[in-house]
Amino acid sequence: MLKADFARAARDLEAFRGVSVAEFGRHGRLESPSPQEHPLLLPRLDAFLREHPRCPWGRVFRAFTLRALARHPESISEMERAAELEPDSAVLWALLARMRFVHRYPPEGLRDLEKAVALAPDSGWVRS
Repeated sequence: MLKADFARAARDLEAFRGVSVAEFGRHGRLESPSPQEHPLLLPRLDAFLREHPRCPWGRVFRAFTLRALARHPESISEMERAAELEPDSAVLWALLARMRFVHRYPPEGLRDLEKAVALAPDSGWVRS
């Protein structure tokens, strides 16, 4: 991950300080949740984001949860919100591009990937 993006992600994780790890189930222990846990996780993320609406990495977390629930248009919208909150984050634009490519939105994905590369032209991570 890029150094500046890492710093922003660390800042966003500060918003999680004081939130009980138990509130996020297996996600809180950095384990992959089972399919049964995703529907339970979503209301917890929604509550968190009501308190921290400008937390881009909270939005990324929600986007990937929606994606796991096969709610692809909503997951892309959530990733768009994350990228809009941190428009200078090459990592967020690259994640959005990858999500769009996977879900067959190549023109938009290409546009987002171009933004990521423009923000971090020397990053192998963004280009991979």
